[in-house]
Amino acid sequence: MKKTIPQQDQRWIASTLWRNQRLRPDLQLWYEPPVPGLIYNQVPSPDRFFTHRLLVWMPYHLWKVSLSCPKCGKQLTGAGMHKRARQVLDVDRYYLMVTETLRCNALGCVTNYLSTSQTVLDQLSLPLRGEFRLILTRKYACDIRVIRMLRERTLGNSSTRLAKQLRENHGEEWLQRVARYLEVCADFVDQPSLFPVVCQEPPEPVAVPTNRWLLTVYGKDLMSRMDHIKASITSTFGAILKMDSTKKVTKKLAGAAKGTALWMSSVSNEVGQVLISVLTAQEGPGLDRMVSDLIRRYSQAGVAPPLLLYVDCGCCRETDGETKLKARSALLSYSGDLVQCVNTHGSKVFGRKYVPSFRPPAKYTGELIGVDYLYRQTGNSMQDMDPEFEGTEQLLEDLALGDEAEDEGFQEDVIDPTVTSLEVPVEQAAVDVNNIPGLDRVDRLAEYLVGLRN
Repeated sequence: MKKTIPQQDQRWIASTLWRNQRLRPDLQLWYEPPVPGLIYNQVPSPDRFFTHRLLVWMPYHLWKVSLSCPKCGKQLTGAGMHKRARQVLDVDRYYLMVTETLRCNALGCVTNYLSTSQTVLDQLSLPLRGEFRLILTRKYACDIRVIRMLRERTLGNSSTRLAKQLRENHGEEWLQRVARYLEVCADFVDQPSLFPVVCQEPPEPVAVPTNRWLLTVYGKDLMSRMDHIKASITSTFGAILKMDSTKKVTKKLAGAAKGTALWMSSVSNEVGQVLISVLTAQEGPGLDRMVSDLIRRYSQAGVAPPLLLYVDCGCCRETDGETKLKARSALLSYSGDLVQCVNTHGSKVFGRKYVPSFRPPAKYTGELIGVDYLYRQTGNSMQDMDPEFEGTEQLLEDLALGDEAEDEGFQEDVIDPTVTSLEVPVEQAAVDVNNIPGLDRVDRLAEYLVGLRN
Protein backbone atom coordinates (compact mmCIF):
# COMPACT_ATOMS: atom_id res chain seq x y z
CA MET A 1 0.00 0.00 0.00
CA LYS A 2 3.00 2.33 0.29
CA LYS A 3 2.85 3.01 -3.44
CA THR A 4 -0.61 4.59 -3.16
CA ILE A 5 -0.36 6.36 0.22
CA PRO A 6 1.48 9.72 0.46
CA GLN A 7 4.73 9.49 2.35
CA GLN A 8 3.60 11.84 5.12
CA ASP A 9 0.67 9.53 5.93
CA GLN A 10 2.39 6.14 5.84
CA ARG A 11 3.69 6.04 9.40
CA TRP A 12 0.54 7.12 11.25
CA ILE A 13 -1.75 4.96 9.07
CA ALA A 14 0.47 1.90 9.65
CA SER A 15 0.34 2.33 13.44
CA THR A 16 -3.40 3.05 13.34
CA LEU A 17 -4.55 0.06 11.28
CA TRP A 18 -2.05 -2.66 12.26
CA ARG A 19 -0.69 -4.05 15.48
CA ASN A 20 2.09 -6.64 15.42
CA GLN A 21 1.65 -6.88 11.65
CA ARG A 22 -2.00 -7.87 12.07
CA LEU A 23 -5.10 -5.82 11.30
CA ARG A 24 -6.61 -4.33 14.43
CA PRO A 25 -10.00 -5.81 15.41
CA ASP A 26 -11.37 -2.49 16.74
CA LEU A 27 -11.19 -0.41 13.56
CA GLN A 28 -13.27 2.74 13.07
CA LEU A 29 -14.90 4.19 9.98
CA TRP A 30 -13.05 7.54 10.05
CA TYR A 31 -9.64 8.50 11.38
CA GLU A 32 -8.30 11.99 11.87
CA PRO A 33 -4.53 12.35 11.32
CA PRO A 34 -2.19 13.63 14.01
CA VAL A 35 -2.09 17.43 14.10
CA PRO A 36 1.02 19.66 14.22
CA GLY A 37 2.44 20.34 17.66
CA LEU A 38 1.82 23.63 19.42
CA ILE A 39 5.47 24.08 20.38
CA TYR A 40 8.58 22.62 18.70
CA ASN A 41 12.00 22.30 20.33
CA GLN A 42 13.68 21.31 17.08
CA VAL A 43 13.12 21.85 13.39
CA PRO A 44 9.98 19.89 12.44
CA SER A 45 9.42 17.76 9.38
CA PRO A 46 6.50 18.78 7.15
CA ASP A 47 4.70 15.46 7.59
CA ARG A 48 2.19 16.43 10.27
CA PHE A 49 1.32 19.65 8.50
CA PHE A 50 0.15 17.86 5.33
CA THR A 51 -1.51 14.63 6.49
CA HIS A 52 -4.93 13.49 5.24
CA ARG A 53 -8.08 12.05 6.80
CA LEU A 54 -8.64 8.32 6.37
CA LEU A 55 -11.85 6.46 5.52
CA VAL A 56 -11.74 2.73 6.34
CA TRP A 57 -14.49 1.21 4.20
CA MET A 58 -14.71 -2.34 5.53
CA PRO A 59 -18.42 -3.08 6.18
CA TYR A 60 -17.79 -6.81 6.75
CA HIS A 61 -15.10 -6.04 9.33
CA LEU A 62 -16.78 -3.01 10.95
CA TRP A 63 -20.45 -4.04 11.19
CA LYS A 64 -20.20 -7.83 10.82
CA VAL A 65 -22.86 -7.72 8.08
CA SER A 66 -23.78 -10.89 6.21
CA LEU A 67 -22.85 -10.63 2.53
CA SER A 68 -23.62 -13.17 -0.18
CA CYS A 69 -21.85 -14.08 -3.41
CA PRO A 70 -24.04 -12.97 -6.35
CA LYS A 71 -22.95 -16.01 -8.37
CA CYS A 72 -23.55 -18.91 -6.00
CA GLY A 73 -25.35 -17.33 -3.05
CA LYS A 74 -22.80 -18.54 -0.49
CA GLN A 75 -21.61 -16.22 2.25
CA LEU A 76 -18.60 -14.00 1.59
CA THR A 77 -15.73 -13.90 4.09
CA GLY A 78 -13.01 -11.33 4.74
CA ALA A 79 -9.74 -11.73 2.86
CA GLY A 80 -7.76 -8.82 4.29
CA MET A 81 -7.03 -5.25 3.31
CA HIS A 82 -6.92 -4.42 -0.39
CA LYS A 83 -3.44 -3.37 -1.49
CA ARG A 84 -4.53 -0.09 -3.11
CA ALA A 85 -5.52 3.11 -1.31
CA ARG A 86 -7.60 5.76 -3.07
CA GLN A 87 -7.20 9.51 -2.96
CA VAL A 88 -10.68 11.04 -2.81
CA LEU A 89 -11.45 14.55 -4.04
CA ASP A 90 -13.24 16.60 -1.38
CA VAL A 91 -14.44 20.21 -1.35
CA ASP A 92 -11.17 21.68 -0.04
CA ARG A 93 -8.60 18.86 -0.06
CA TYR A 94 -8.16 15.16 -0.66
CA TYR A 95 -8.65 12.36 1.84
CA LEU A 96 -7.66 8.68 1.69
CA MET A 97 -9.84 5.59 1.49
CA VAL A 98 -8.83 1.97 2.08
CA THR A 99 -11.11 -1.03 1.65
CA GLU A 100 -11.19 -4.80 2.15
CA THR A 101 -11.28 -7.79 -0.14
CA LEU A 102 -14.12 -10.30 0.27
CA ARG A 103 -13.89 -13.86 -0.98
CA CYS A 104 -16.32 -16.63 -1.84
CA ASN A 105 -14.69 -19.94 -0.89
CA ALA A 106 -17.42 -22.18 -2.31
CA LEU A 107 -16.20 -25.04 -4.49
CA GLY A 108 -16.20 -24.08 -8.15
CA CYS A 109 -16.74 -20.38 -7.39
CA VAL A 110 -13.73 -18.90 -5.52
CA THR A 111 -14.33 -15.26 -6.49
CA ASN A 112 -13.00 -12.04 -4.94
CA TYR A 113 -14.93 -8.79 -4.52
CA LEU A 114 -14.02 -5.38 -3.18
CA SER A 115 -16.26 -3.83 -0.52
CA THR A 116 -16.58 -0.79 -2.77
CA SER A 117 -18.19 -2.81 -5.58
CA GLN A 118 -21.86 -2.34 -6.40
CA THR A 119 -22.37 -6.03 -5.64
CA VAL A 120 -21.52 -5.43 -1.98
CA LEU A 121 -23.04 -1.96 -1.64
CA ASP A 122 -26.45 -3.14 -2.87
CA GLN A 123 -26.62 -5.67 -0.01
CA LEU A 124 -26.21 -3.04 2.71
CA SER A 125 -29.10 -1.25 4.39
CA LEU A 126 -29.67 2.29 3.17
CA PRO A 127 -28.23 3.97 6.32
CA LEU A 128 -25.05 1.87 6.08
CA ARG A 129 -24.90 2.35 2.32
CA GLY A 130 -25.08 6.11 2.92
CA GLU A 131 -21.85 6.00 4.90
CA PHE A 132 -20.08 5.26 1.62
CA ARG A 133 -20.33 8.73 0.13
CA LEU A 134 -17.90 8.20 -2.75
CA ILE A 135 -18.34 8.01 -6.49
CA LEU A 136 -15.61 5.88 -8.04
CA THR A 137 -14.19 5.96 -11.55
CA ARG A 138 -11.52 3.65 -12.86
CA LYS A 139 -8.63 5.85 -11.69
CA TYR A 140 -10.03 8.44 -9.31
CA ALA A 141 -12.66 8.94 -6.61
CA CYS A 142 -14.88 11.87 -5.65
CA ASP A 143 -16.78 12.72 -2.48
CA ILE A 144 -20.52 13.04 -3.04
CA ARG A 145 -20.50 16.52 -1.45
CA VAL A 146 -18.61 17.82 -4.48
CA ILE A 147 -21.10 16.47 -7.00
CA ARG A 148 -24.11 17.66 -5.01
CA MET A 149 -23.08 21.15 -6.08
CA LEU A 150 -23.84 20.19 -9.70
CA ARG A 151 -27.26 18.61 -9.14
CA GLU A 152 -29.17 21.86 -9.62
CA ARG A 153 -27.79 22.60 -13.07
CA THR A 154 -28.69 26.18 -13.94
CA LEU A 155 -26.93 29.10 -15.60
CA GLY A 156 -23.65 29.67 -13.79
CA ASN A 157 -23.81 26.40 -11.87
CA SER A 158 -21.51 24.55 -14.24
CA SER A 159 -18.65 22.07 -14.07
CA THR A 160 -16.30 24.86 -15.17
CA ARG A 161 -17.37 27.05 -12.26
CA LEU A 162 -17.11 24.12 -9.84
CA ALA A 163 -13.60 23.22 -11.05
CA LYS A 164 -12.49 26.82 -10.50
CA GLN A 165 -14.02 26.87 -7.02
CA LEU A 166 -12.32 23.59 -6.11
CA ARG A 167 -8.96 24.90 -7.31
CA GLU A 168 -9.44 27.96 -5.12
CA ASN A 169 -10.48 25.89 -2.09
CA HIS A 170 -7.63 23.41 -2.48
CA GLY A 171 -5.10 26.16 -3.19
CA GLU A 172 -5.96 28.20 -0.12
CA GLU A 173 -6.03 25.12 2.11
CA TRP A 174 -2.56 24.11 0.89
CA LEU A 175 -1.21 27.65 1.33
CA GLN A 176 -2.58 27.78 4.88
CA ARG A 177 -0.71 24.59 5.76
CA VAL A 178 2.48 25.81 4.08
CA ALA A 179 2.24 29.10 5.97
CA ARG A 180 1.89 27.30 9.30
CA TYR A 181 4.87 25.03 8.55
CA LEU A 182 7.11 27.83 7.30
CA GLU A 183 6.28 30.00 10.31
CA VAL A 184 7.61 27.30 12.65
CA CYS A 185 10.71 26.82 10.47
CA ALA A 186 11.32 30.58 10.32
CA ASP A 187 11.49 30.74 14.13
CA PHE A 188 14.44 28.31 14.08
CA VAL A 189 16.13 30.15 11.20
CA ASP A 190 16.00 33.38 13.20
CA GLN A 191 17.68 31.80 16.21
CA PRO A 192 21.50 32.02 16.44
CA SER A 193 23.16 28.69 15.64
CA LEU A 194 26.61 27.32 14.95
CA PHE A 195 25.31 25.42 11.93
CA PRO A 196 22.85 26.52 9.27
CA VAL A 197 19.29 25.35 9.85
CA VAL A 198 18.11 22.88 7.18
CA CYS A 199 14.36 22.54 6.60
CA GLN A 200 12.58 20.08 4.33
CA GLU A 201 10.54 21.27 1.39
CA PRO A 202 6.76 20.88 1.83
CA PRO A 203 5.05 18.32 -0.45
CA GLU A 204 3.63 19.59 -3.73
CA PRO A 205 -0.13 20.19 -3.90
CA VAL A 206 -2.23 17.56 -5.66
CA ALA A 207 -3.87 18.89 -8.81
CA VAL A 208 -7.66 19.22 -9.02
CA PRO A 209 -9.24 17.24 -11.92
CA THR A 210 -10.65 19.00 -14.96
CA ASN A 211 -14.25 20.08 -15.44
CA ARG A 212 -14.64 17.25 -17.97
CA TRP A 213 -13.85 14.70 -15.28
CA LEU A 214 -16.37 16.35 -12.97
CA LEU A 215 -19.00 15.89 -15.67
CA THR A 216 -18.05 12.21 -15.86
CA VAL A 217 -18.63 11.81 -12.13
CA TYR A 218 -21.86 13.81 -12.38
CA GLY A 219 -23.05 11.37 -15.05
CA LYS A 220 -22.30 8.39 -12.79
CA ASP A 221 -24.20 10.00 -9.93
CA LEU A 222 -27.17 10.63 -12.22
CA MET A 223 -27.22 7.04 -13.51
CA SER A 224 -27.09 5.65 -9.98
CA ARG A 225 -30.40 7.41 -9.31
CA MET A 226 -31.99 6.77 -12.71
CA ASP A 227 -34.33 3.95 -11.66
CA HIS A 228 -35.69 6.00 -8.79
CA ILE A 229 -36.03 9.10 -10.97
CA LYS A 230 -38.07 7.23 -13.59
CA ALA A 231 -40.23 5.60 -10.94
CA SER A 232 -40.84 8.99 -9.29
CA ILE A 233 -41.88 10.59 -12.58
CA THR A 234 -44.31 7.82 -13.53
CA SER A 235 -45.80 7.80 -10.00
CA THR A 236 -46.83 11.46 -10.13
CA PHE A 237 -50.45 12.45 -10.73
CA GLY A 238 -52.59 15.57 -10.65
CA ALA A 239 -56.15 16.86 -11.05
CA ILE A 240 -55.24 19.92 -13.14
CA LEU A 241 -52.65 19.39 -15.85
CA LYS A 242 -50.73 21.85 -17.98
CA MET A 243 -48.93 20.89 -21.19
CA ASP A 244 -46.33 23.01 -22.93
CA SER A 245 -43.71 22.59 -25.66
CA THR A 246 -40.48 24.44 -26.31
CA LYS A 247 -37.74 24.44 -28.91
CA LYS A 248 -35.11 25.93 -26.62
CA VAL A 249 -34.04 22.68 -24.96
CA THR A 250 -33.61 20.80 -28.24
CA LYS A 251 -30.94 23.26 -29.34
CA LYS A 252 -28.72 22.03 -26.52
CA LEU A 253 -28.65 18.42 -27.72
CA ALA A 254 -25.29 17.01 -28.73
CA GLY A 255 -24.05 13.73 -30.11
CA ALA A 256 -26.20 11.38 -32.16
CA ALA A 257 -29.42 13.14 -31.11
CA LYS A 258 -28.30 16.55 -32.37
CA GLY A 259 -30.67 17.99 -34.98
CA THR A 260 -33.19 15.14 -34.73
CA ALA A 261 -35.56 16.67 -32.16
CA LEU A 262 -37.75 19.71 -32.80
CA TRP A 263 -39.67 19.95 -29.52
CA MET A 264 -39.53 19.12 -25.87
CA SER A 265 -43.05 18.60 -24.53
CA SER A 266 -43.84 18.43 -20.81
CA VAL A 267 -46.94 17.89 -18.67
CA SER A 268 -47.08 19.24 -15.12
CA ASN A 269 -49.72 19.26 -12.39
CA GLU A 270 -51.26 21.93 -10.16
CA VAL A 271 -48.30 22.01 -7.75
CA GLY A 272 -45.63 22.23 -10.45
CA GLN A 273 -44.57 18.57 -10.45
CA VAL A 274 -43.60 17.16 -13.86
CA LEU A 275 -45.65 14.10 -14.85
CA ILE A 276 -43.78 13.45 -18.09
CA SER A 277 -41.24 15.19 -20.32
CA VAL A 278 -40.33 13.89 -23.78
CA LEU A 279 -38.27 14.95 -26.78
CA THR A 280 -40.19 14.66 -30.04
CA ALA A 281 -39.52 14.91 -33.74
CA GLN A 282 -42.98 16.42 -34.25
CA GLU A 283 -45.98 17.72 -32.35
CA GLY A 284 -49.61 16.69 -32.87
CA PRO A 285 -49.71 12.96 -33.72
CA GLY A 286 -46.16 12.66 -32.39
CA LEU A 287 -47.55 13.02 -28.86
CA ASP A 288 -50.19 10.28 -29.16
CA ARG A 289 -47.97 7.65 -27.50
CA MET A 290 -47.19 9.98 -24.60
CA VAL A 291 -50.87 10.78 -24.02
CA SER A 292 -51.99 7.14 -24.16
CA ASP A 293 -49.25 6.10 -21.70
CA LEU A 294 -50.27 8.93 -19.37
CA ILE A 295 -53.91 7.78 -19.44
CA ARG A 296 -52.79 4.22 -18.76
CA ARG A 297 -50.79 5.42 -15.75
CA TYR A 298 -53.95 6.82 -14.12
CA SER A 299 -55.90 3.68 -14.94
CA GLN A 300 -53.31 1.23 -13.58
CA ALA A 301 -52.92 3.18 -10.33
CA GLY A 302 -56.68 3.47 -9.79
CA VAL A 303 -56.42 7.28 -9.69
CA ALA A 304 -59.27 9.47 -10.90
CA PRO A 305 -58.51 11.08 -14.28
CA PRO A 306 -57.53 14.76 -14.36
CA LEU A 307 -60.32 17.35 -14.26
CA LEU A 308 -58.67 19.90 -16.52
CA LEU A 309 -55.85 20.17 -19.06
CA TYR A 310 -54.70 23.57 -20.27
CA VAL A 311 -51.72 25.43 -21.66
CA ASP A 312 -50.69 28.80 -20.26
CA CYS A 313 -48.13 30.31 -17.88
CA GLY A 314 -48.29 31.45 -14.25
CA CYS A 315 -50.63 28.61 -13.20
CA CYS A 316 -52.37 28.39 -9.85
CA ARG A 317 -51.42 31.89 -8.74
CA GLU A 318 -53.39 33.38 -5.87
CA THR A 319 -54.27 37.06 -6.04
CA ASP A 320 -51.07 39.04 -5.39
CA GLY A 321 -49.41 35.84 -4.19
CA GLU A 322 -46.94 33.18 -5.23
CA THR A 323 -47.62 30.23 -7.47
CA LYS A 324 -47.98 26.91 -5.69
CA LEU A 325 -44.67 25.85 -7.22
CA LYS A 326 -42.80 28.70 -5.51
CA ALA A 327 -44.63 28.06 -2.24
CA ARG A 328 -43.58 24.36 -2.00
CA SER A 329 -41.76 21.12 1.90
CA ALA A 330 -38.06 23.80 2.32
CA LEU A 331 -36.26 20.53 2.56
CA LEU A 332 -34.57 19.81 -0.78
CA SER A 333 -33.15 16.40 -1.64
CA TYR A 334 -32.55 14.49 -4.85
CA SER A 335 -32.38 11.20 -2.93
CA GLY A 336 -35.98 10.03 -2.70
CA ASP A 337 -34.98 6.62 -1.35
CA LEU A 338 -33.25 8.35 1.56
CA VAL A 339 -36.36 10.41 2.34
CA GLN A 340 -38.49 7.28 2.20
CA CYS A 341 -36.11 5.49 4.58
CA VAL A 342 -36.27 8.39 7.08
CA ASN A 343 -40.08 8.48 6.91
CA THR A 344 -40.37 4.70 7.37
CA HIS A 345 -38.08 4.57 10.41
CA GLY A 346 -39.53 7.81 11.80
CA SER A 347 -43.01 6.29 11.75
CA LYS A 348 -41.79 3.21 13.65
CA VAL A 349 -39.67 5.04 16.22
CA PHE A 350 -41.54 8.32 16.83
CA GLY A 351 -44.87 7.72 15.13
CA ARG A 352 -44.44 10.50 12.57
CA LYS A 353 -42.97 11.21 9.16
CA TYR A 354 -40.21 13.78 8.94
CA VAL A 355 -41.21 14.70 5.37
CA PRO A 356 -45.00 14.19 5.39
CA SER A 357 -45.49 15.56 1.88
CA PHE A 358 -43.25 12.89 0.34
CA ARG A 359 -45.02 10.13 -1.57
CA PRO A 360 -42.89 7.06 -2.24
CA PRO A 361 -42.81 6.17 -5.93
CA ALA A 362 -44.43 3.04 -7.27
CA LYS A 363 -42.75 0.73 -9.76
CA TYR A 364 -41.60 2.35 -13.01
CA THR A 365 -44.43 1.98 -15.55
CA GLY A 366 -42.16 1.65 -18.57
CA GLU A 367 -43.29 4.94 -20.15
CA LEU A 368 -40.80 6.48 -22.56
CA ILE A 369 -39.17 9.58 -21.05
CA GLY A 370 -36.97 12.26 -22.57
CA VAL A 371 -34.57 11.03 -25.25
CA ASP A 372 -36.04 7.50 -25.10
CA TYR A 373 -39.21 8.87 -26.68
CA LEU A 374 -37.24 10.58 -29.46
CA TYR A 375 -35.28 7.44 -30.32
CA ARG A 376 -38.53 5.46 -30.64
CA GLN A 377 -39.86 8.06 -33.12
CA THR A 378 -36.67 8.09 -35.20
CA GLY A 379 -36.26 4.30 -35.21
CA ASN A 380 -33.00 4.28 -33.24
CA SER A 381 -32.24 2.52 -29.97
CA MET A 382 -30.85 3.98 -26.78
CA GLN A 383 -27.39 2.73 -25.79
CA ASP A 384 -27.35 0.55 -22.67
CA MET A 385 -26.38 2.86 -19.78
CA ASP A 386 -26.32 0.29 -16.99
CA PRO A 387 -23.91 1.71 -14.34
CA GLU A 388 -22.35 -1.74 -13.95
CA PHE A 389 -21.75 -2.13 -17.70
CA GLU A 390 -18.06 -1.59 -18.53
CA GLY A 391 -18.85 0.30 -21.73
CA THR A 392 -20.89 2.86 -19.76
CA GLU A 393 -17.93 3.93 -17.65
CA GLN A 394 -15.72 4.05 -20.74
CA LEU A 395 -18.27 6.26 -22.50
CA LEU A 396 -18.45 8.66 -19.56
CA GLU A 397 -14.68 8.90 -19.14
CA ASP A 398 -14.26 9.60 -22.85
CA LEU A 399 -15.68 13.02 -22.04
CA ALA A 400 -12.37 13.89 -20.45
CA LEU A 401 -10.45 13.25 -23.67
CA GLY A 402 -11.90 16.16 -25.64
CA ASP A 403 -10.95 19.82 -25.69
CA GLU A 404 -11.32 21.70 -22.45
CA ALA A 405 -14.37 23.61 -23.62
CA GLU A 406 -16.01 25.61 -20.87
CA ASP A 407 -19.30 24.40 -19.47
CA GLU A 408 -21.49 27.29 -18.37
CA GLY A 409 -24.48 25.26 -17.21
CA PHE A 410 -27.99 25.34 -18.62
CA GLN A 411 -29.73 28.57 -19.55
CA GLU A 412 -32.83 29.77 -21.32
CA ASP A 413 -32.41 31.78 -24.51
CA VAL A 414 -32.98 35.47 -23.85
CA ILE A 415 -34.61 36.03 -27.25
CA ASP A 416 -37.14 33.69 -28.85
CA PRO A 417 -35.89 33.16 -32.44
CA THR A 418 -39.47 32.77 -33.68
CA VAL A 419 -40.38 36.35 -32.66
CA THR A 420 -39.23 39.42 -34.56
CA SER A 421 -36.70 41.42 -32.60
CA LEU A 422 -37.85 44.82 -31.35
CA GLU A 423 -34.38 45.96 -30.38
CA VAL A 424 -33.93 49.59 -31.37
CA PRO A 425 -30.62 50.54 -33.03
CA VAL A 426 -28.61 53.06 -31.02
CA GLU A 427 -28.65 55.70 -33.77
CA GLN A 428 -32.44 55.51 -34.05
CA ALA A 429 -33.06 55.40 -30.31
CA ALA A 430 -31.36 58.75 -29.82
CA VAL A 431 -34.49 60.68 -30.88
CA ASP A 432 -36.21 63.16 -28.61
CA VAL A 433 -39.75 61.75 -28.36
CA ASN A 434 -40.83 64.83 -26.42
CA ASN A 435 -40.82 66.76 -29.71
CA ILE A 436 -43.53 64.57 -31.27
CA PRO A 437 -46.62 66.84 -31.16
CA GLY A 438 -50.17 65.97 -30.08
CA LEU A 439 -49.52 63.06 -27.68
CA ASP A 440 -48.60 62.65 -24.05
CA ARG A 441 -45.21 61.17 -23.20
CA VAL A 442 -46.23 57.46 -22.93
CA ASP A 443 -48.33 57.50 -26.11
CA ARG A 444 -45.59 59.29 -28.00
CA LEU A 445 -43.09 56.62 -27.01
CA ALA A 446 -45.46 53.78 -27.93
CA GLU A 447 -46.27 55.31 -31.32
CA TYR A 448 -42.60 55.86 -32.01
CA LEU A 449 -41.71 52.23 -31.26
CA VAL A 450 -44.56 50.90 -33.39
CA GLY A 451 -43.35 53.06 -36.25
CA LEU A 452 -39.84 51.63 -35.95
CA ARG A 453 -41.20 48.08 -35.98
CA ASN A 454 -43.26 48.74 -39.15
